[in-house]
Amino acid sequence: MNKPKLVKRGEVSQARPAKPTPTAVTIQKTMNGVKDWLNTRQQNTRQSARDAFASLFVNTQETCTEC
Repeated sequence: MNKPKLVKRGEVSQARPAKPTPTAVTIQKTMNGVKDWLNTRQQNTRQSARDAFASLFVNTQETCTEC
């Protein structure tokens, strides 16, 4: 039978492959892309506060087909 091997803490950290860290340029490009997307989304979906409030209380006259 195979016996389980005791793995020391120092051996575990050495066995894991090091993940490449993103460079500052990559991080900056990503942040700029997200900021641009957010700005365009906010500009496209901006609604007047008065219009939004008024739309809550609009009485629509729909014809009732069951009446």
